[in-house]
Amino acid sequence: MRKYNQLLKLSLIYTSLMIFCFVSQGFANYVYVVNSTDSTLSVIDTATNSVFATITLPPNSSDQDVAITPNGDFAYVTNYTSNTVSVIDTATQIITTTISSDLNGPFGVAFTPNGDTAYIGNNGTNTATIVDTSTNATTGVLTIGTWPVGVAITPNGNFVYIANNLDGTVSVIETLSNTVLTTISVGAFPFGVAITPNGNSVYVTNLNDGTVSVISTMTNTVIAIIPVGSSPRLLAITPDGTKVYVANQNSQNVSVIDTLSNTVTTIIPIPNGGAGPFGVAILPNGNSVYVSDNSLNQTYVIDTMTNTITNTIPVGNAPQGLAITPDPLPPPTPILPPTFLTGFQTQNRFLTQTDIINTISWSSPISGNIPVSYLVYRNNSSTPIAKISAASLLTYSDHNCKKNTVYTYDVVSVSANGSLSAAASVIIR
Repeated sequence: MRKYNQLLKLSLIYTSLMIFCFVSQGFANYVYVVNSTDSTLSVIDTATNSVFATITLPPNSSDQDVAITPNGDFAYVTNYTSNTVSVIDTATQIITTTISSDLNGPFGVAFTPNGDTAYIGNNGTNTATIVDTSTNATTGVLTIGTWPVGVAITPNGNFVYIANNLDGTVSVIETLSNTVLTTISVGAFPFGVAITPNGNSVYVTNLNDGTVSVISTMTNTVIAIIPVGSSPRLLAITPDGTKVYVANQNSQNVSVIDTLSNTVTTIIPIPNGGAGPFGVAILPNGNSVYVSDNSLNQTYVIDTMTNTITNTIPVGNAPQGLAITPDPLPPPTPILPPTFLTGFQTQNRFLTQTDIINTISWSSPISGNIPVSYLVYRNNSSTPIAKISAASLLTYSDHNCKKNTVYTYDVVSVSANGSLSAAASVIIR
């Protein structure tokens, strides 16, 4: 019993420390900014709003866009003129893989929500390359519109929307069959694509119209056209889905669209003559927007509460696309040992023999992950003598035991994913 109490105490202390560390130490998101003319990637620490790493990309590749895998482990950068995609480990900031198969002028890139698949638009061949992210191998190539640029995927992972810049359309790919479902006409020279968190609306910038087209995903038709600034490039939607931030390159400002009314409610001017707002990304908590300035080689931080620029961060030359790492997942809920483990010995007398029975019983853990079953071990054996369902009576009777013999029983909780807790122990003499 003393051994069990010690194990339970240690398990609870470990759990408390794990939760405390997660909460108290906090974490920072990181902004990856593609510097298109110097073939580098600037990595900004959002806790300090300063560049803490610069990653060298293939030389003279005119890098265009970057996307982060949903788990935050890798950044994919499209290297336009070298016809490759660089895969960067976000933990080490090192290029681990270079994808080259079936790429020609890669521009936009996006991932399915489960992170299994990447879709890349190719300007040179008017195609979309499909990549299995587990192997970084090409699994398919689809012919779409002319000069595909921006790529976005619905939150349910069912559809990919790609802006075809030179023919004024958006291609819709159905991911289950990987076929082009339909093609939607929008404005002149569509460029950036973003989808609301509820998956109902797609916002597309029209570079030569100075407008944003709004597409209903239910009907795949344009339901609104919103005037913004001159030469709108990329855009991003707040996590709550209420606002769209649009970088207007030639107007030297950022338009803020209210998604309920589909009207521009605020215009944020870019200071110091910045004539190149280009890329947009928003923190997962929705508090800050990061906008790259293609002409002044810097990135601005906009406070979404006040819609004012609060910080300016120097980066590399001609920054364009940018992406932000997601919040880390909280630590998994631990699986804890059973509680109130007790044991006793009884005798059943028969005509020719006596059965010595050791019976143990226990209760489910008081917190943590809910067990689906329990494993019972005898005398420190590595093989369980019983598996008891959590839905049944939490007791076990061990027959044919010996008198005046010490028995030690360990009971371990088992979670739905197969994780095991520490053992609770009881001794029967």
